[in-house]
Amino acid sequence: MKKEIGLFFICLILFSCTTSKQIISDEKNCKAVIVPSEDLISSYKSFISSCDFNINQFADFDKIKNGILLYKWQEGTGSSTFLIINFEKEFSAFSKGEKFNREVYFSQKEQSSLKDIFQSLQKESYYQSCIIAHGHSSVYVLVIRRNDENIVQYYSPFTSPYGINILNDNIKSIQKIFEIIDYK
Repeated sequence: MKKEIGLFFICLILFSCTTSKQIISDEKNCKAVIVPSEDLISSYKSFISSCDFNINQFADFDKIKNGILLYKWQEGTGSSTFLIINFEKEFSAFSKGEKFNREVYFSQKEQSSLKDIFQSLQKESYYQSCIIAHGHSSVYVLVIRRNDENIVQYYSPFTSPYGINILNDNIKSIQKIFEIIDYK
């Protein structure tokens, strides 16, 4: 718990000092900020670096040409989960943890929606900072790769991505992706 609190403050300081940020929501206590990709990667990878399993999942995902990775960690569960979708392998999807690996199925409607959103996304990296206490911490990392390149990265180290009112169409699309894949 102390590690998570320390990381929380490090992330808060790191992103409050970043000069090239653009706020793209209208909430006072919870906002999404556009940040440089390199800053975002170093921030979320420093959080997950304590476990070889996590590091390997991100490394394996970097080999996927077109796909989606959702990383979730919730305080009290004691483990991390990954949902990885590979569009190149007939929309194969797996939910993975250190002690499980199961295939995930999406309906044709869900697949079609994800593919449409996937194609419409603009390249951007977002950090969601929130000062909202829900009684427990949650971490979300969403990485979307298109044509061997990270198109979208979204890092929310405090709460779910649903908690903000968005003014940006790209983030609205990202929220639609979360709605489809978050509970699989």
